[in-house]
Amino acid sequence: MGDRAYLYIRVSDQKQVDSGLSLEAQEQQVRDYYRDKLQPRGIEFGHLFREEAESATSKPLARRRQGQLLVAVVHPGDHIVIPKLDRAFRSLRDFCVQYEDWQKRGIILHVLNLGIDFSNPAGRAVAKLVVSILASFAEFESKMIGERTKAGMDVLRKQGKRIAGTRNLGYHIAKDGKLSPNEDDREIMREIARCIGEGHDFNWIAKRFNANCLRRPAHRKGGKVELMRWTASNVQRWHTAWLKIQKESNGGLS
Repeated sequence: MGDRAYLYIRVSDQKQVDSGLSLEAQEQQVRDYYRDKLQPRGIEFGHLFREEAESATSKPLARRRQGQLLVAVVHPGDHIVIPKLDRAFRSLRDFCVQYEDWQKRGIILHVLNLGIDFSNPAGRAVAKLVVSILASFAEFESKMIGERTKAGMDVLRKQGKRIAGTRNLGYHIAKDGKLSPNEDDREIMREIARCIGEGHDFNWIAKRFNANCLRRPAHRKGGKVELMRWTASNVQRWHTAWLKIQKESNGGLS
């Protein structure tokens, strides 16, 4: 079996998957590159891996569904083609670990928007330097996006607005669509705070709540709401929400 080319493309959310635009554009890029640059060199087409609605921030390449298959299938002499660095990697550590492994095994990486030839020693040296810098920026950009998202959610909370897709502990949604204090939630939060004040940990509190059949936390799955047993992490999440409510009390939301 001769050397093969494996193409990898990715979008991070379902909206991009549904639109098809981003995936189609990426696929066109990598297929064109294979046809123009690699196929004339006798390199066989291996497979196109399409990673749909998968975040690179939360999972390294080798832990994503299609990324895992890609890492497993490539052999020495094979080529991996990605349209942009951030389609495969969003952290410097993920890139460095994976690229070093591929380099040792003689697997050649092609990042189309960089325009650097990874197949010769000089190109690999320059590529590693440039790509490491770009990977650092990609990681920085990802963190900045996360911070901006968190800041935006904090503003919405302070304005009394509901954040779509989240369970706003301590609040319920009023008729005007804004958040209003939920006293049932807050009674539980006060009980958690009281227990913590007495020196009990989250695990002890969870066991006590389950033993006393206190209202259980809810979890939305597949459009249905399921009730779960209290766990230490649930208790901690409710206590964290209570601390935020206390912190925001000067804004009139307590």
